[in-house]
Amino acid sequence: MQPAGSTSTLGPPPHLGQASGAPTPAAGARHRLVLLVSLLGTVVVGMLVAVQSRVNGEVATVLVPGVTGGWRGPGGDRVAAGLDAAVLSFGIGWVVLVVTSLLTPRGRRGLRAVLSALRHGRLRWWQALGGTAGAAFVAAQGIAVPVLGVAVFTVACVAGLTVGSLLVDRLGLSPNGPRPFTVRRVVGCLLAVAGVALSVSSSLLGGLGLAAGVLVVVLVVALALAVGAGTAAQQAVNGHVAIHAGSPWTAGLVNFSTGLAVLLPARLLLVGTVPPAPLPTAWWSYLSGPIGMSFIILAALLVRTLGVLLLSLGNTAGQLVGSITLDELLPTEAGRPGVVEMLAALLIFAAVVLAASRPRRSRGGAPTDGSAGPPVEAGATPADAPRP
Repeated sequence: MQPAGSTSTLGPPPHLGQASGAPTPAAGARHRLVLLVSLLGTVVVGMLVAVQSRVNGEVATVLVPGVTGGWRGPGGDRVAAGLDAAVLSFGIGWVVLVVTSLLTPRGRRGLRAVLSALRHGRLRWWQALGGTAGAAFVAAQGIAVPVLGVAVFTVACVAGLTVGSLLVDRLGLSPNGPRPFTVRRVVGCLLAVAGVALSVSSSLLGGLGLAAGVLVVVLVVALALAVGAGTAAQQAVNGHVAIHAGSPWTAGLVNFSTGLAVLLPARLLLVGTVPPAPLPTAWWSYLSGPIGMSFIILAALLVRTLGVLLLSLGNTAGQLVGSITLDELLPTEAGRPGVVEMLAALLIFAAVVLAASRPRRSRGGAPTDGSAGPPVEAGATPADAPRP
């Protein structure tokens, strides 16, 4: 119980009149509704990421820098174009978030709150470094894709993401609190990886080229796994920043700032001082920044309800659905999606449903597998939060 006159930043207390360990039907219904809406939200976020990937891919084809006008680094054209596309995307999002934060009272309060939390130790310094994972993912794409191919890189990243999400949730690094390993959650992860592998099976069947050497391939696969796990940690720490700031917009600004702080030196080391190619003229080329900004803000908001694993699985499902939709409406040289891609999407959605489902309760009200406590009001403290 809180002292009189004090307020809680973690949300309302559990349902009044609810006995400990005995959820009311109303509380359970509200929990299911909040969970459903949040899952739909994270699927939409994943669809936005698919659009962003298509935009970045198209932009990268016209951003290959020249070889004159400065020192050219060791990175190839693919690495250089990918980094320049990422810098453009991060830069646009960063400018929008800086202007929003400085011109609005809530934005300024959020910045002051984050700085105060960092000074007094309420927010750990490493919890403000979520943007480095996004920058690392972009850099890893340029390094790993030429060695592994897109298919193997994608599967390795999703494997790292799902395993990392399980560990992050188990350790309680997200605002949602610790969640134990359960059969449903582990099988959901395996189904998600299988679904992604199925979606790129035609490329995987082509074989993995070992021209770079076995050791190099193993190291690059390890890099892709680590990048996927880093993305899971990014979602967790961004949620903490959003809580201390009182706004996910401030979490987005911190994320984009740390990401740019990594991308700019990486561009200098790998690409050099040569100027980038002329900026694209198509208006949609500049949508990547706002889309990335929306992804970070919504993920920082949704992780408080879903935890990292469900957020990651929902994002993966949304990305695949978004990719299928884009390839159907705006096909590329790879052609239109087929039955295999549709089955892969269904498999990933089955993974989301399985991981989100609640175990059947015993007569005493406890879950049969010990995986979850009783549902409580939305916004309850992590110790009391529902654990699907």
